[in-house]
Amino acid sequence: MLIPYGSNAPIYYRPFATVGLIAVNVGVFLLQWNSKMDASKWVLLIGDGIHPIQWLTGNFLHAGWLHLLSNMIFLWVFGLIVEGKLGSLRFLGVYLGLGILESALEQILFLNTAKSASLGASSILYGLLGISAVWAPKNEVRFLLFFVRATFIELSVQTTALLYIVLDCVVAFIGMGMGNFLTTSTIHLAGAFLGIVAGVVLLKRGIVDCENWDWFSVRAGRHIPESAYNPRAYARQRPEGETTSEEDRQVALELIRENLAAGDPMTAWETYLGAAGTTDTWQLGEKDSRAMLIGLRDAKAWQPFVALARKHITRFPARSASIQLGLAEYLASDGNRPSQALRIIEKLSDTDLTPAEITNRDRIRADAERRAKGGALEFADE
Repeated sequence: MLIPYGSNAPIYYRPFATVGLIAVNVGVFLLQWNSKMDASKWVLLIGDGIHPIQWLTGNFLHAGWLHLLSNMIFLWVFGLIVEGKLGSLRFLGVYLGLGILESALEQILFLNTAKSASLGASSILYGLLGISAVWAPKNEVRFLLFFVRATFIELSVQTTALLYIVLDCVVAFIGMGMGNFLTTSTIHLAGAFLGIVAGVVLLKRGIVDCENWDWFSVRAGRHIPESAYNPRAYARQRPEGETTSEEDRQVALELIRENLAAGDPMTAWETYLGAAGTTDTWQLGEKDSRAMLIGLRDAKAWQPFVALARKHITRFPARSASIQLGLAEYLASDGNRPSQALRIIEKLSDTDLTPAEITNRDRIRADAERRAKGGALEFADE
């Protein structure tokens, strides 16, 4: 038995909506089982007409403690991934939208079948699984595995989604072979399909930024391996005491310039790290450093951008206003440090910036202020 309990996906917003939805589901369950509440009026009735209110209410009812517990664990894991990228209000809209749409389809498509009922948040949770597979396929889901003995394992979000979907496909086909087209597995699959569609639409419309770790970017090779953020990972291993010669560094500089001109800043970065070595004794000149920063920024290679930007600002303080602005832009959005972004922006005067940069600065300031006031989970400095 596999029990998911967490993931390593980045969380950019506090999970207010996820925690709130768990509380509401638990509260409704307590009312459902410890009062005279007639739940039969609120479950999703199949083959009994169209009841729009049930498209919402059926998602908050559960058949027992095990049903509730398994769903809430699933909501915690995948709710954090999705809400962590969307924010609470948009996540709540997506959550309710998935439930209402799947329930409406279920009730309408099976309008003329034998009377039955369905309840629970499973279709929504499979929708969140589908969204997570689109937005964070390479992130890991942590599982507690019970097989002979308990152990902990990690599977990528993509593998996790495939595992659940394939299992439900098998069960759904078995049910169809027995003449039962509406099963728990078909409901799960419908939710996953809607989630995948929603994930693609939100991503393509620019409503969510996955920092090139979404399924499309991974397939195109635009994602950046974590090892690229660590200079030691790419530094050429040399015998102790050996250093890079000036000739080697000149060759590396030419390669850096060629790769930047070819639009390949990550190869240029790796070349620089290899030439600089683990002691980081070689520094780029101002012009080459700026060109590298522009390339890294455009590629959204934020970790190397931040590392180089901070060195650049320290070494060339009088000519670094535009670089400080780029660093503030990262900190305000992808870096989730809006307060730090505001501190940088306040030090930039209009005389340091071009008219276009002044406009950009004002936009970044407004975005940072909005995030700081909106409950963004601000990361500690690296």
